[in-house]
Amino acid sequence: MKHPFGRAAWREIKTHPGRYLAILAIVALGVGFYAGLFVIEDAMLNTTNSYITEYNLYDFSVSTTLGLYEDDVAQLEKLEGIRHAEGMIAADAICQGNADNEQILHFMSIPKKITLPQLVAGSMPQSSNECLADANRYTEDDIGKKIKLKDADSDVFAHTEYTVVGIANSVEFLNYQRGSTSLGGGSVTSFCYIPRNGFSAEYFTSVHLRADTDAYIYSDDYRDAIRSLKQSVT
Repeated sequence: MKHPFGRAAWREIKTHPGRYLAILAIVALGVGFYAGLFVIEDAMLNTTNSYITEYNLYDFSVSTTLGLYEDDVAQLEKLEGIRHAEGMIAADAICQGNADNEQILHFMSIPKKITLPQLVAGSMPQSSNECLADANRYTEDDIGKKIKLKDADSDVFAHTEYTVVGIANSVEFLNYQRGSTSLGGGSVTSFCYIPRNGFSAEYFTSVHLRADTDAYIYSDDYRDAIRSLKQSVT
């Protein structure tokens, strides 16, 4: 003899099949959502690790308001546990945007070894007045256009305008935020890569360091390696 509960349940299913199917769909959706969350973390971490490794994101960035020079870069590269050191120049500027509105761009010198840009379209700059524009804000249609600086500081920038020859991503910016600034409204709109001689500054604003380790960036081995280097770097 069938259990009364089973007969009642079967009667309910036959009476309201739509309700039963809706419950099954909700359960299936929940199971699928949980399974996705269970596996997505490893997939996201592995993707990030591959991207950061391919474009050689720095492990340390050393900066000072007094400026840094080639001798400083050489001394930092000699530190035990440091694979590469590279001097960088970065500066923010108010630029003329579309419809004559102002936007704040974060200009960076194009690196050769560390934190390399990912070229999406166009070509790399060859002249000091050419640039790579942020792929999050610019498209291929913007190649050939000029980015015009307003009241550019001649002690920092070699030119008052730069021609967009390529569109790029930066491993330094993994989300849509581009950082804060003391200029304008306090928020950077996008970044822009220019050649080293696109700046008139004779000093570096920072030195990027790459640790001599190929450990998975989310592993204990990587954290231990960075922790042991931090004191000597700072």
